[in-house]
Amino acid sequence: MDLAGAYPEEAGVEKWERTIRLRRKDKAEITVTDEYTLEEPSRSIHLNFMTAQGFDLKTPGRIVFEGGEGTDVILAYDEQMFEAEVQTIELTDPKIQKDWERECLYRLQLRTVSASRSNKLSVRISKTPRLPL
Repeated sequence: MDLAGAYPEEAGVEKWERTIRLRRKDKAEITVTDEYTLEEPSRSIHLNFMTAQGFDLKTPGRIVFEGGEGTDVILAYDEQMFEAEVQTIELTDPKIQKDWERECLYRLQLRTVSASRSNKLSVRISKTPRLPL
C-alpha cells in the first residue's frame, strides 16, 4: 500500500510503500516491510507499535509479549538498524480505562540508528511456545 500521501509535503516523502505478508504454513508469521525514498537523508524514521500487553525488551532485536495458553508473541527486528524505545501513555478518560481494563498503554518505537535517503525496513511478528524459566 502506498503511504506517501499520508505525510505532509514538508516531510519530504517521495515514496513510502508498505507490504504486509501473512505466512500461514509451517510457522505462522506476519512480516511488515516499509520501503521509502525521501528528498533528504533522515535519521528520524520511527516505526510505532501500540500495545496494552506486557512485554520484555531484554534481548536486542526481539520484543517478547506474553501470549495466552503458554505461548509468546515475538516482534523481531534488525538490532543493527533499529533502537527500541518505550513510552508509557497514561489513559486519563475513565471510560477508556474501563474499556481497556487498565490505566496505561505502551508505544513501542523502533528508531533507525543511521541516516538514509532510502531504505527497506522489516519487522516480523510470530507466535512461539513459551520457554520454561
